[in-house]
Amino acid sequence: MRNFNDREKVILSRLISASSDESMDMSRLLESFFFTEQNGRALIIKSDSRYVVFFLRKKIFEDPNKKEEEIAHLFELISLINYLKTNEYISIDKDEKSKESKMIFIQDLFVDPVPSPGAIILNARGDYTSGPDTIRDQGNHVVYCGVTFQGNTFELILSIVTGILHISPSLRELFGDISQLSNAPEQKNNISQSSSVPEPPNSILESSSVLESKNIPHIPEQSGISQDGLKEIRNNKKQLSNKINLLLSVSIIFLLLVLLRFVHLNGRKYERDLKSLIVDYNDLKTTFWDMSLKIQKLDTTFLSQNISLNPVQHTKSNHYGIDISKWNWNLVESVNITDTLSFMICKATEGVSMVDINFIPNWKMIKEKRLMRGAYHSYQTNVNPIEQAEFFLSKISEVDSADVAPIVNIEAQSLHTKTDVDKVNVQIDLFLFLKHIKLRSERLPIIYSNRTFANEYLTHQGFAEYPLWLSEYTSQSISGIPKIWKELRR
Repeated sequence: MRNFNDREKVILSRLISASSDESMDMSRLLESFFFTEQNGRALIIKSDSRYVVFFLRKKIFEDPNKKEEEIAHLFELISLINYLKTNEYISIDKDEKSKESKMIFIQDLFVDPVPSPGAIILNARGDYTSGPDTIRDQGNHVVYCGVTFQGNTFELILSIVTGILHISPSLRELFGDISQLSNAPEQKNNISQSSSVPEPPNSILESSSVLESKNIPHIPEQSGISQDGLKEIRNNKKQLSNKINLLLSVSIIFLLLVLLRFVHLNGRKYERDLKSLIVDYNDLKTTFWDMSLKIQKLDTTFLSQNISLNPVQHTKSNHYGIDISKWNWNLVESVNITDTLSFMICKATEGVSMVDINFIPNWKMIKEKRLMRGAYHSYQTNVNPIEQAEFFLSKISEVDSADVAPIVNIEAQSLHTKTDVDKVNVQIDLFLFLKHIKLRSERLPIIYSNRTFANEYLTHQGFAEYPLWLSEYTSQSISGIPKIWKELRR
């Protein structure tokens, strides 16, 4: 058995009245009796940002009891319509307009909202919204305040209040005469009569929300029930409500503890990884120092034995290659054996979702032309570094020992913002990316950057461990090398 209070009866009567039409826009129907100026309610859905705002008239919003009661009424509406959908008394099909709309406005006074610089004009009298929490009138006074819902609640509300409504004939048969339902007025308090309606066969049990539990209807006095009996029933309901609230509080605290633990562990993990990188660098530096001492000792031995050595003839050998991406189209096809090229580097990936459209054909064709090949990843500082490394590696799985080691391109365009850049976090994340590539590919990755960017953002000595591909477009002296790589050469 499912009991319906007087407010639910009003909603049912509206739905049954709409059943004379073959179909109806759900949001327009809700505007006719629930989201109205008279009731002081409105709804704005931001589909692209995945949140919904339930607006209440400022006077209602500032009264904690009335605000709580209105939120309970909203979820009572959502719960009822969800019940009817689940048991196939109604269906709501998504129309093309709802699918394409980035914002959906629901209230009887919202008429063709018009975007303007910094705000959205909602109606002819000049009410507007410029943020997710308030609606203001033409005189800039706050007239509505909003309660925001996200996550699963957003998805549920979106599925209920938008789309084309279709009423099943069984709804009228189940709930009886329209006039009987229509005569049940919406109550302003929590006292409501309950009418029992049989559940349909194989119905799915509806889960009650916590907000609904706060609006458990009082049972009116009837003949055959004593005052003590009514008092006991009310006490039982109050105890049940308290238990539900306690359970909700414990659940929220538990989730917060889990979240804090997760943040703590990840923070410790990043710290350990950075320390490991620093230790690796110090070990490398020690190795270089030991080698330097051995070389000095060897030089001393040669000198003491008056061994004459032929002078070393220094020769300079230049190897020419090109860097290609989708912007070079099918340039690889035009390369032939008479060219002086010995290698080609092509863009493979960017972030965690973009693969250069010419990478696969370029990668195959370069090998066919018997040139050395290499692939690079365009790094993004606002994306998880380990996920970027995994994505890059998944697309260059065919790299072998004859190919250039994996390359990461990090320059000014890698920054997601040009101001307030946290240089420490940029370097920590890049270290994690490089370390992961090194461990998974068993190759020492190459850093591709320019002198200006490297001197500002790649300042930790640990980066000097990695080969540098310097983007320079004119011949430069040794002074053009970024500081940390220059110091390593001394």
